[in-house]
Amino acid sequence: KYKLFELATLTHGLAKLNSGGPRTFARLFGEAAGRKEDWAPKTVTQILDALRRKIDYLHEPLTRVLIREFLRDFHLFDVHPLTQASWCLVELDALNYADEIISEFDLDTHEAGDLLQHDEKERAEVWLIRAVLQRMEQLHLQRPLSSTQKKYVQQLIRVYHYKHEVDYGLLPAKTKAFCKS
Repeated sequence: KYKLFELATLTHGLAKLNSGGPRTFARLFGEAAGRKEDWAPKTVTQILDALRRKIDYLHEPLTRVLIREFLRDFHLFDVHPLTQASWCLVELDALNYADEIISEFDLDTHEAGDLLQHDEKERAEVWLIRAVLQRMEQLHLQRPLSSTQKKYVQQLIRVYHYKHEVDYGLLPAKTKAFCKS
């Protein structure tokens, strides 16, 4: 039995190489979905990227596990894994799962509870990306984003804007101002 980080590396590598078929990815994704140990941000990101690359084999239970882990450790995600994981969630049309999963957390004690708080009228597709962009802004204030990191954030925004044009318009003006900086 592989360790979780080994399983993630193997799955991500096979997906990047476009190797393996439905049976291979059904087993890999099924195995990952059943893992209960702590998921590191890099591991979450690698498996999300593998799902994005192998979207024909989308595994809904695994997608829910990954969103749960993404939200649980939201405050630990640095710029690259945060951008990559968020982009994958947008590409997978999986933002809506966050709405039901966030209720599992006590946001008053959660490390990123202030970012993850949302109005019940605010749709998951809006509040999760808002929280991601606000986290990006926090990280930028701690240490300015490099030009490469800014390009990745801009790519995330472009994809989100394209797929969720109306929801993009619902983002707070302050958040959109950071996106344009």
